[in-house]
Amino acid sequence: MLSNLPEGVHFLKFSQDKVAELWMHFQSSRGIFDDITQGDISAFLQTFNGGNVWLELDDALGVLYATNVIIHLSADVHIAFWDHKIRERYPLIVACLAWITNACDLAKVNASLPDFTHVARKHVVNLGFKEEGVIRRFSRSNNRLYDLHLYGILKEEVITHPLLKEVL
Repeated sequence: MLSNLPEGVHFLKFSQDKVAELWMHFQSSRGIFDDITQGDISAFLQTFNGGNVWLELDDALGVLYATNVIIHLSADVHIAFWDHKIRERYPLIVACLAWITNACDLAKVNASLPDFTHVARKHVVNLGFKEEGVIRRFSRSNNRLYDLHLYGILKEEVITHPLLKEVL
């Protein structure tokens, strides 16, 4: 069931070097960590615990990972590309979302983004996620409080997504 990944994607193989590389990439990305977790490698290492799924593009320029995976229910998805060419990867991202929803039998996939991540929030909406709410003053970055925007996409929206046809 956990096979048949989309073409161009593989399970991330963890090694000390790979974790160090990811840590370096994530440290330079605003919005990944808040003031509480910024610089805290132990908080970062928690994302590698069981119940999470990490996928890497074959070109090693990005990852898509799901945390808080609850089989038959939901997962929180995180997407990061080091070359910032996310728009051209929309079909591949949708294929990964379809794979995760099918492999884990998820009813939906969630994403949460701080208010100041305008570009990332636009990408999430372009990928078909719907804004489901806002938690006010929930995220602290650079010693300022920000609202946290909650997004979701249902399984049926993922598996019928028009971009999915481009990669099948």
